[in-house]
Amino acid sequence: MALNLLLKASDKKVVEKLFDTVFRNRFDDLSQINTSFLDALELTPDETAELLQETRSVIKTALMNSPSSLDDIAGRLPSYMSSKPLIKMVTKILNGRMAVWREVASRSKLSLPRLVEFDWRVDLKTSSAQQLSMSKPTAIVNLLVQQQCTHEDQMPENTNVNFEMSKESLDAMLDGLSAIRDQLTSVSGGK
Repeated sequence: MALNLLLKASDKKVVEKLFDTVFRNRFDDLSQINTSFLDALELTPDETAELLQETRSVIKTALMNSPSSLDDIAGRLPSYMSSKPLIKMVTKILNGRMAVWREVASRSKLSLPRLVEFDWRVDLKTSSAQQLSMSKPTAIVNLLVQQQCTHEDQMPENTNVNFEMSKESLDAMLDGLSAIRDQLTSVSGGK
C-alpha cells in the first residue's frame, strides 16, 4: 500500500526524485538515504521506510522482467495501486528511465575493461636517433576501451590506448589471437 502514499505528492518531480534516489541507492541501507525531498508528503518514519522499500521492489521487478510496453510495466505494478493517474505517472517514470537504468545496472557489475573501437594504420619509419636512413614499416594501433564503473550511478569512461608494433610483434600477436580463436571454437562446439 506504500506507493499509494505518492498520491499526496503535489508535484511529479517528487515522485521522479524518489525513483531516481532509490535506484542510485538500490544496494544501500534505505534507512541511510536523505529523504528530505519527501517532507512535503508528511509521512511518518515507518511510512517513509515502507515507501522506499516498495519503490526499490518495483524498480527491481522492472529491471529483472524487462517490460516492453507501458501496459506491461503497468501490469507489473503492485495490484493494490488503484489510482489510474498514479499508475500512469509511475509507468511513465519507469518507462522513461528503464534504458538508462539497464545500462547503468549492467555496467555496475564487476568486469574487465571492454573494447569499444579498434583502428590502425601503417607508418613507414624513415629515420631514427640511431640511424639516419632506414625504411621500416610499423603498425600504429588505436584501441578505444571502456573502463570499469567506479560508481553504480555513473556511466563508465572511455580511454584511448595507442601502441606501435613491428611486423615481428604483429606476427606474434596474430599467432596468439589465432590460438585463442581456435580454443574458443573448440569450447563452443565449432559454432
